[in-house]
Amino acid sequence: MGDKTLTVRRAPASMGQMKPEQELILQQAHERIAMQKLALQSGGISSFSEVGSDVNAAAEFPTKVICLTEVVSVDELRDDAEYKEIVEDMREESEKFGSLVNLVIPRPSQTGEVIPGVGKVFLEYANITDSARAKVALHGRRFGENVVCAAYYPEEKFSIGDYGTIAVA
Repeated sequence: MGDKTLTVRRAPASMGQMKPEQELILQQAHERIAMQKLALQSGGISSFSEVGSDVNAAAEFPTKVICLTEVVSVDELRDDAEYKEIVEDMREESEKFGSLVNLVIPRPSQTGEVIPGVGKVFLEYANITDSARAKVALHGRRFGENVVCAAYYPEEKFSIGDYGTIAVA
């Protein structure tokens, strides 16, 4: 091509396929780069704490907690038998990606009181590697008619039971 010689050869079979660990590392690298770009665009590292307080920016920072949206409806959560089945299914599926420490699915109040986080599923893993694996695997997956959105959720908020923050990547 032009004044350059183009050499074409068959790629080895292993070249085209990434191992799951490599995919995970690549995903984490992309997330860290995105956070660094965001910090630089907003005025440098000194203002990174301000950016980190933004929900969407915090949602992109890898944590041990994943928030799933578009998984269950409020009506499904009202029925005790259906709720129990959803919890069992979510636990079984979530444990495929690593060591699941905690699973929280907030339910609607019987009195009509607004409960933060209803309709979301929170998955806490033992480490960030497991949560990243789950996020990559679950984001975009279909659950019934819905397409699941998976995002990191701030560990501090999860630990105090604050499930109201919207964390969608």
